[in-house]
Amino acid sequence: MNAILAAGTDAWGIWHASHPDQIPWERYLDEVALAGYEYVEPGLYGYLPTDPEEARNALSARNLNVPGGTFFCDVSAKSELRKIADDFARTADWLSNIGADYIVLLDSFSRDPETGEQLKSQTMGPDEWAWFIEALHRLGGAAKDEFGLNLLFHPHCDATVEYEPDIAHLLNSTDPALVNLCLDTGHHVYSGGDPVTFWREHHERIPYIHLKSMNASVLQTVRRDDLPWAEAVRRGVTEEPARGMVDFNALIHEFREIGYEGFAVVEQDMFPCDPAVPLPLAKRTIEFLTSIGFVTNSKN
Repeated sequence: MNAILAAGTDAWGIWHASHPDQIPWERYLDEVALAGYEYVEPGLYGYLPTDPEEARNALSARNLNVPGGTFFCDVSAKSELRKIADDFARTADWLSNIGADYIVLLDSFSRDPETGEQLKSQTMGPDEWAWFIEALHRLGGAAKDEFGLNLLFHPHCDATVEYEPDIAHLLNSTDPALVNLCLDTGHHVYSGGDPVTFWREHHERIPYIHLKSMNASVLQTVRRDDLPWAEAVRRGVTEEPARGMVDFNALIHEFREIGYEGFAVVEQDMFPCDPAVPLPLAKRTIEFLTSIGFVTNSKN
C-alpha cells in the first residue's frame, strides 16, 4: 500500500487561473514545499507559467512533481464541442509536458455557485446520458492517444453527476481504458454519500483520489438553507481532515486491505482565504495523515 499525498490548490485558496484574491504561484509552490509535500497539483491552466519549460524549472527548483491536473468544461454542451476539444488539448499538452500522468475532468456547475441560479438541468435522460458518455470517451481517447494521459472524471456538488447512483451509472457506462474516476471524499459526503464504502466497491476504477472533509454543523445549515457552493465554502463547510466528517482511518484501512498504490491529493476549499492560513494548516494536515499511514513520497 502506498497512498502518496499531494497538495491541491484549493487548500491555498486558489480556484482560478487568475484572481486578485489569490496568492502568486511562486508563493504557492514555495509553501507547498515548505509544508513537506513532494507532489502538487498545478491548478487550472494559466495559474502556473504556461511555458512548460518555465513551469518544469519552477517545480524542479522546489523538488516538486505533478501527478495530475484539472480541467473544467460543460461536458453536455454539443454546440461547444470544438472549443472544449481545443481547450482540453491545450491543457492536456501542458500537463503532459510538465510530467503529469492524469487529467482530472470536472463537469460545469448545474447551478451558479455564487447565486444558486439554475444553469442547466441536474438530471439527464437516456439521450443526454448517451452524449455525456460519448463526450467523455472522446476526451479520454484524446488524452490517451495524443498526450499519454489518463482521464479521470471528478463528480462534485451542484453538478450533473453528483450523487452515488449517477456516479455508479457513469462507471458502468464508460470504458475503463478511456475513463476512470477521481473520487473526492469531501464532495461525496457533501452530496450525502459514503466515500469509504463507495471506494471499496469501485476501487478498481479509482486510481486517484482527492482528500477533503466537511464540517457537519455547517453542512447541516447548507442543506437546510439550500446554499450554493461558494456561499457554503465562505461559511466554512470544508474542514481539515483531522476534524471533519470523513473517516480517514477507515479509508486508509481499506487502502491497506486492497493494496492501494496511487495519489491522494489534499484539498480544503477556502476561497477567498487569509494568506496566512494555508501553510500551518498544511503542516497540521500532513502530520495527521502521515500518522495514520499516508506517505509523502513513493520511498516512504
